[in-house]
Amino acid sequence: MIKAENMVVINRSADTIFSFLSHGENAPKWRSNVLEVTLLSGTSGQKNAVYEQVLRGPLGIEIKLPYRIVNLDPPMILTLSDRSTQPRLQANYHLKNMGSTTELTYSLQYNAAGWRKLFSSLMKRELNNEVANLSDLKHYLEKKRT
Repeated sequence: MIKAENMVVINRSADTIFSFLSHGENAPKWRSNVLEVTLLSGTSGQKNAVYEQVLRGPLGIEIKLPYRIVNLDPPMILTLSDRSTQPRLQANYHLKNMGSTTELTYSLQYNAAGWRKLFSSLMKRELNNEVANLSDLKHYLEKKRT
């Protein structure tokens, strides 16, 4: 299992941050490697909503990655997972209300089974780059007028 995690304190309410994160269409606004996100089924921001994101992968290759919201406990927990029957990639957002600010922890877990273990070091770097995007989320939300 490959893991990466980052934490940031954002000067916004947990409700505001959770609502923004739970709508997958917002990802290109703060994740530099996401080119677009489309809702495939369900209701945006709700449990079992299925999205397809187009990512700029290694060497600039575009990768289509469908995912769904698997756990939703507003405004504290949001869990996303790929759509396979045995998910390989899971993203967790944990929010902690701290009065006028919110502590947000973003963690990723990737199950590198079989031949995928050959790419563990590359995947670890990609996961670390992904969770580092939290600083961009903080910047985007704090400059946005509420």
